[in-house]
Amino acid sequence: MINLVSFDKKNKTHYDLYMKLLDDPEVTNNVTSIFRIDNFSYVINNEEKDIGILRINHEMNNFSIDMGIISEYRNCGYGKEALKQAIEIIEILEEDYNKIIIRTKYNNNAVINISRIIGFTYDIEEMERSSVEGEDYLVLTKYNSKNKEKTMI
Repeated sequence: MINLVSFDKKNKTHYDLYMKLLDDPEVTNNVTSIFRIDNFSYVINNEEKDIGILRINHEMNNFSIDMGIISEYRNCGYGKEALKQAIEIIEILEEDYNKIIIRTKYNNNAVINISRIIGFTYDIEEMERSSVEGEDYLVLTKYNSKNKEKTMI
């Protein structure tokens, strides 16, 4: 069981942890966008310890999710559970969203498998090239089943 703990700069404990985790390459090595602090930033807590960070980005009626988990807590189901909770949050924020995307490194099989299990799809032709790192990224997409129109960003 995990909790997504929302915070802001006033919540000093989680803000400091978020900033510490943000500087940890073990947590952010698969993250493709900058984690800024806003209303959609969370610390992932497994009821014993803060183990990662998650951010929901919102643009028009589309969302994207970025997540990083400390390496010793990977492959324990926390990422899958955090991703499911993030989708629930998105559905509460905007019931009629168009799509949710996750960008991950092409070889990040853990994220690809988890995302596919919970309904994300990808097209191998839709690879992105990171302008910063020059690495290949895969775009996984989950369309809103309630929204029949699948428009692109």
